[in-house]
Amino acid sequence: MSSHPIDLNPVEQSTSSSSSFIINEQEQQQQGYQPTTLKSHNRARSVYLPLFPTKSFGPNDYLLLANVPVTRLAPHEIAKRQYGAYTSDALMMMNNYDYSNDGFSLSQQDVEELAARLRVGKSIITFNAQQLRGICYTLLTLHESFRRNILQIKNVALTETTLNSKQMAIALEFYLQIDGECLL
Repeated sequence: MSSHPIDLNPVEQSTSSSSSFIINEQEQQQQGYQPTTLKSHNRARSVYLPLFPTKSFGPNDYLLLANVPVTRLAPHEIAKRQYGAYTSDALMMMNNYDYSNDGFSLSQQDVEELAARLRVGKSIITFNAQQLRGICYTLLTLHESFRRNILQIKNVALTETTLNSKQMAIALEFYLQIDGECLL
């Protein structure tokens, strides 16, 4: 009977690495989801991402994270996903949304249809529509400045400078799906 010693090192290493993976995963669950492309040097990009409705903007804003699986979210993020559209601030901002037809805004009907189709609270739709409106006006201003200062073309009014409500609803649907992993 030959005796061959059993080398337990691979098993111990495997067990050790899997237990450290579990610990790291538990720490991440407590800390919350961390986008891999948003680091301290480019954190300012997060202002262009969809958020849960909030009155004040800052580093503690909650990204909407619509495409992040629930298994990668911390308990407080799951609660935010379930109830974030129904806070008093969110509902107040929703009720104050400007449904005017001055461009880059949604009609009340389009807000309701989009909220129903995406199965999110109307406050998330109106808040992020307001965010997207600001981004659109900023881009329009940059475009006009580029034409005037760089191309040195007379400031000619564009024929269709804004989006109507239906176009805005389509743009918003795409915008709401952007998360931190889309930014490089």
